[in-house]
Amino acid sequence: MKKLSSVPTSFLVVLLAFSLVLLFHGESFAPPRCGNGNLDQAWEECEVNHPCADAAETCDLVTCLCSPPPPACGDGVINQTSEQCEDGVSCADPTYTCDVATCLCSPPPPPVCGDETLNEGEECEVGIPCADPTYTCDESTCLCIPPPGDEGCTPGFWKADQHVACWTGYIPEQSFNGVFGTDITILWSERGKPAPVEEPTLLQALQANGGGDNRLARHGVAALLNAASAGVDFPLTAAEVIAAVQAGDADTLADANELGCPLSQCSLLQVALSSDTSSSPSAMAGGCATTASVPANPKAINLALLGLVGGAVVLWKRVYPFRKM
Repeated sequence: MKKLSSVPTSFLVVLLAFSLVLLFHGESFAPPRCGNGNLDQAWEECEVNHPCADAAETCDLVTCLCSPPPPACGDGVINQTSEQCEDGVSCADPTYTCDVATCLCSPPPPPVCGDETLNEGEECEVGIPCADPTYTCDESTCLCIPPPGDEGCTPGFWKADQHVACWTGYIPEQSFNGVFGTDITILWSERGKPAPVEEPTLLQALQANGGGDNRLARHGVAALLNAASAGVDFPLTAAEVIAAVQAGDADTLADANELGCPLSQCSLLQVALSSDTSSSPSAMAGGCATTASVPANPKAINLALLGLVGGAVVLWKRVYPFRKM
């Protein structure tokens, strides 16, 4: 204790102060090294509490060097074999689209109606009208729809004996309700006061006079024959006619039937020569020129024979004139 007490007080104070400096700032006197928290070596790129200059890079605290991030989709560089494109790097095929979430190229969508491009099989498109300005573009199918027909023959035309030969696909004796899928009763009579007919034929329906179901029935049959005739540019299809009859829309049918009939009178001789064996709908060729489409009509046969006899007499008089003896 005497030896320690002989040490000057000033020396002890200096020793205590130096110990405190080493305790709190000892690293400052240590040689430079990685991990001391100081960028005190030229090769150090980062340190503890000293991140890399590029925020995307990672500091390796063992080497105090910055490591670039691993390759990843979205880093703007095609650096993986699985990548076909990148953010800012387009697909090799300019028609393909880059999905920046997967860095894969997606082929263009298949051509569809409505993509505003006239693709194969399309007649028109959104913004691209039909070649024929009278046609209308159906943008749901990209097909051109012809203008509605502007011809139609009245019930009076179709019920006439001389025009029965113009019927196509149907025969007078067919059931009206069977053809139209209805349950209509008409008032009809060949002579005298009309009586209810629960199962009228097509011809009876045409011959029915008056309003109500009679009007619907006769215009329905006339419209159906117009739609089935190749010689009539009718605005309605057979399916639309049947639907109109089922809906009771006689006005639409009547308006269409009165557009104007393009058919000429059918030959009485054609009707007279028609065969009963060719009267089925499947055997009917249609058109006014058909010769085997409807059953023989006795009244028409008589008229035709009368015309033939009269013509023969006139011809005979011209060739062999009578002379007074």
